[in-house]
Amino acid sequence: MINILDLIIIGLALFYLLKNAGGLLKTIKNLLIVLLALILVGIISAYLLEVPLAKPAHELLRDSYFVKLSYLLIKTIYPTLEKEAPKVDVFIKEKIITTPTPEVTVPKSLPKVSLPKLK
Repeated sequence: MINILDLIIIGLALFYLLKNAGGLLKTIKNLLIVLLALILVGIISAYLLEVPLAKPAHELLRDSYFVKLSYLLIKTIYPTLEKEAPKVDVFIKEKIITTPTPEVTVPKSLPKVSLPKLK
């Protein structure tokens, strides 16, 4: 069943898309912005579900279709981004830690320095 949160999100998304209607590229850009907004709604709702709120507020968030859709988007996109991220740990272990550093040779004795004599 659609609740008030779903109606608000539908209204905001439609208002944004209709206000910024344009060519094909502009429409694709606007749809990507709406998807990013849905991901942001999912992140915010996950934090709100951890906050001790009244039971109806938790039920409203859990039963919302757009919150479920945003969770699905996050679960789909996150592993993809994680696979494409550079492996920093591997880079540090292979390139920085295992690379032999050249040894600096320190002379065993210091050169003798003498002060000039006063006349």
